[in-house]
Amino acid sequence: MRSRRLWVQKLISIFKNESTNPLGSHKINSAIPQCYYCKKEGDTNVTTETGAGQWGAALSYAAKLYGLDALFIGLR
Repeated sequence: MRSRRLWVQKLISIFKNESTNPLGSHKINSAIPQCYYCKKEGDTNVTTETGAGQWGAALSYAAKLYGLDALFIGLR
């Protein structure tokens, strides 16, 4: 009984709230390196298309971090 009580006391719950991140957690993790390498190679802009908009938002945010111009084409 004691070991079960210790286990319950050490249990930690982790809750990730995705509704507070409009960029999408995995999309920004891909957009930042892509803009980094574009900047490193001397590109001045990035272009993307998306249907839902999260990828465009993530790439636009990453482009701003590296001082790149971003063109976002939204499709229906």
